Amino acid sequence: MGFPDKSETRTQVMGQALASDIQNIIARNPKYIPMTFENLESQLRKERQLQKLQCVRSDQKCILQILDNFGCNERVFGVVRDLGDQVQISLTRVEGSDVVAGGARSDYTSNDLRSMSTTAQRLAAELFGMSISVSEPSGKTGSGAAGKAGGASGGASTGTGSSGSTIKVQVIEAEEVLVSAGEFVMGSSGGERMERPRHEIDLAPYNIDKYEVTQARYARFVKETSRVPPSCHWEPDAKYANHPVVCVSWYDADAFCRWDGKRLPTEAEWEKAARGVTAYTYPWGETPASCQTAVMDSGGPGCGSGFAQAVGSRTAGASPYGAMDMAGNVWEWVFDWFEEDYYGSSDDENPTGPDSGKLKVARGGSWADNLSNYLTTTKRNRKAPSDVSPYYGFRCARSAR
Repeated sequence: MGFPDKSETRTQVMGQALASDIQNIIARNPKYIPMTFENLESQLRKERQLQKLQCVRSDQKCILQILDNFGCNERVFGVVRDLGDQVQISLTRVEGSDVVAGGARSDYTSNDLRSMSTTAQRLAAELFGMSISVSEPSGKTGSGAAGKAGGASGGASTGTGSSGSTIKVQVIEAEEVLVSAGEFVMGSSGGERMERPRHEIDLAPYNIDKYEVTQARYARFVKETSRVPPSCHWEPDAKYANHPVVCVSWYDADAFCRWDGKRLPTEAEWEKAARGVTAYTYPWGETPASCQTAVMDSGGPGCGSGFAQAVGSRTAGASPYGAMDMAGNVWEWVFDWFEEDYYGSSDDENPTGPDSGKLKVARGGSWADNLSNYLTTTKRNRKAPSDVSPYYGFRCARSAR
C-alpha cells in the first residue's frame, strides 16, 4: 500500500501518515497481512534480491515485481488532493492489474490531520467490508496543545495488581518546556563519523515535551482514533501508566503528535533541548551517565528493574531546559530521515534533515544501553520507520507561538 512519492511536501507528509492509518485498519482483519513498500524493499534487501529485480520503486512495473516476489496479490493505492480548506482522499483496492469490484472509495474532509486520519480509516474499513468503529474528531486538540502549554495537570489511573489489590497511580500529564531562539553547537568532534563535524545551528523558538509520551497519554489516542495498540509492553493502566510507550513505529509516533496538535521534533531541536547552548556531552553536564542521572543498563537493564521506568524518575538528569530522560529510558524517534554524512551539508538555520531516505533518526539511548557514549547528547541511531522496538518511544514538539 502507498501514496505517490511525487506529491508536494505537504501532501507527501499527509500521504505517509494516512498510509500508516490505513495499514492499522487492515491489520485488524485476520485474512490480511499488510505490508508497506518499505517493508518489502527492506526484506528483499536483506535477502539480496533487490538488485536482481533491477528496478526502482517509482516504476509501476517494479512495484508489481516486488509484490509478485512476495506473493502479494492485492494492493491499496491512495491519493490525497490538497484543495485548500479541504482535502480529497481516494483509495483504490487492486487485485493483479484489475480494480476489485466495489474497490474504490473517496470522500472530502477538512484539512486538519485528525479529520483526515478518521476519514482515511473509515474508507479503508469500508473498502475491506470491515465493521469497525472509528472515532470522529472531538474538536479537542489533545493534552499539552494550545492553552495547556507549560502546565502540568494530573489524573488517576486505577488497576488491579497481581495479588488482586487495587493500585492507584497519579498520572503524569503533558507538560512542555520552552527552548528559546538562537544558535547552539550541534554534533561532536570526537564522536562517530555520523556525529561530525561540529557545526553551529540557528533555531527558531519551540516547545518540546518535558517527558517522553507515556502509556496513559497514548491510551487516550488509541481510544479516540481506534488505532491498533502497541504490540508489546502495553499496560497503560495502573502502575505502568507513567512508563514511556514503546513498540511504536515512527508512523505511530508521528500520528500521535499530530493528533495532539504537535509534531515530532527535528533532530536539531531534540539535540538543543538535550544539551543547551553550552554543548554539554550529557544533558546534565560532563559527568558520565549513571543510574543517578539515567535509566540505563547498569546493575542490569533499566538500572536493575529489567525495563524502562516512569518518565521523569531521574531528576538529576534534567537537561538545561528542564527536559527529562533525554539520556536513557527509551530511544526517541525524531522527524528527520537519516543520512550518515548529513552534517557536512546541513542547513545552518532550522534544518529538517534530508528530503528522503530509508531510515529515520532516533536519539537519546535506552534502558538497555550500558555504554556512556550511547547516552550522549550527540549520539545518533537509526531504524526503518515501520519498525517497532521495546527500546523505542518518542516525545512531541511544536513551534512557539
